[in-house]
Amino acid sequence: SLVCSTEKGRKEKKEMRLKVYTTDFLLLVFASLSLTSWQVVEMADLMGVDISTEYDLIDVLIDATKEGIPDGWEVGQDSEGFVYYFNAESGESSWDHPNDDVYAEKVRLAVENTETAC
Repeated sequence: SLVCSTEKGRKEKKEMRLKVYTTDFLLLVFASLSLTSWQVVEMADLMGVDISTEYDLIDVLIDATKEGIPDGWEVGQDSEGFVYYFNAESGESSWDHPNDDVYAEKVRLAVENTETAC
């Protein structure tokens, strides 16, 4: 019906405005922290976080992005362009970021806290 269609359109416009406002705000936050939006978006993707809906996880993403890799670790790239991590001291190498487990746990706890708060 026309009424349902109009309501749906209003809801979609409201959601779109919220995403634009949120995106603008996040860009300002990232700039103030000397981060680029693509760095945080890439971290969100790596951690399985949808930043368009999971705003409450942005602090964990920012921390993970700012921290970088632990001392002794370096970033490499194979011949196909895939990124890997290696520790020259221990000889260990990994396709996964050395702190993946740490921040995956922080995301899990943040999600758990959000779910219990509702």
